Amino acid sequence: GSWIDESLVELPTAPPLNTLPLATKVPEPLPPLEGYTFEGYRNADGSVGTKNLLGITTSVHCVAGVVDYVVKIIERDLLPKYPNVDGVVG
Repeated sequence: GSWIDESLVELPTAPPLNTLPLATKVPEPLPPLEGYTFEGYRNADGSVGTKNLLGITTSVHCVAGVVDYVVKIIERDLLPKYPNVDGVVG
């Protein structure tokens, strides 16, 4: 695509947060699902889980190299601080 001059883009003013509707009605519980599976794993306590991955994507291919670099930096510098995150994909 062509270059977009962000200074020419006009966005509407966002409404104040206190005017937005709130979802306060609690839905009725659904019946338990039977006969369904998912690709996860069972924990020692019997609960189940899936991988906790951070996905980074782009809207244009020209920054794919930047994403690769960012993934390496995150894996090296940030992931050790967050043991509950299993990985980063870009």
